[in-house]
Amino acid sequence: MGKKSICIVAFSGRHLPKLVKLLSEIIDEVHVVAIGTNFERLKIMKNIHLNEVIHKPSSEKIMRIINYVQTQFKVLAKLISCTSTKTYLFFVGGESLIIPLILLKFLRKNVILLLGGIAVKAYAARKDPFTTFLSIVISFSFHLANRIICYSKSFVTDAGINKYWYKIVILGEHFIDFTVFETYKKVNSRLDIVGYVGRFSEEKGILNFVRAIPLILERNQATRFIICGEGDLTPKIMEIIKNVQGKERITLVGPIPHRDVPRYLNEMKLLILPSYTEGLPNIVLEAMACGTPVLATPVGAIP
Repeated sequence: MGKKSICIVAFSGRHLPKLVKLLSEIIDEVHVVAIGTNFERLKIMKNIHLNEVIHKPSSEKIMRIINYVQTQFKVLAKLISCTSTKTYLFFVGGESLIIPLILLKFLRKNVILLLGGIAVKAYAARKDPFTTFLSIVISFSFHLANRIICYSKSFVTDAGINKYWYKIVILGEHFIDFTVFETYKKVNSRLDIVGYVGRFSEEKGILNFVRAIPLILERNQATRFIICGEGDLTPKIMEIIKNVQGKERITLVGPIPHRDVPRYLNEMKLLILPSYTEGLPNIVLEAMACGTPVLATPVGAIP
């Protein structure tokens, strides 16, 4: 019996190392084509064949198109080096990589899309001028894929991909380390702290939360706020907070190591997740493990 192998294609993100580690435990050979930067955690993993692709983001339309196409051909070049692999898993933005997908289908490879969120809704939330084009591209990717992995039936409906029911697999299991995420401070003994943990980007709805803070303070001046994360919207968030009456009650922490997340969750009386699109965010499960109630928008796999 030959060795089992898989190739993961994905943009950078904190969930990629977790997926790679999980698959490396059950599959003999794992190839990773990683797009972006900061892959130090992947580099130290054993039995991982890492191929890095640099993507140059740009705010100019023409340069975005050029960089988008260049990145796809760079990914294509990396994939050619591991064509002996039969199964290719596209994760975190991989559904937009239409050129590599077409090549793999031409080579009769098994292509799987693992959806971590609804990309089109994320583009729409950012008012991206290429939303319509990317919607067409992603629809074609769904058509090409052999399997589409989603976190729940509600996610399938929210993403509008019910017509692909015959190739959809529901992956309902998420795993939390309960030796790390646990309740060590009861909710009724916590201060009135409302928190947010996540990326500062349009699709996360973080601006809606920050803009609502003055309204909350009008009703309850004892409320405190802890905001953890970073992203493109950091300057805008800082500007809004600067003009809030009672800004001393807002703590903008910045990015925090994953090992420190339980400590912050155990200080919060409520976690807010106002996203426009999600898969099944780990932070919801981690918060519940820490005994922290969650107020979230009903998107993706969130009921």
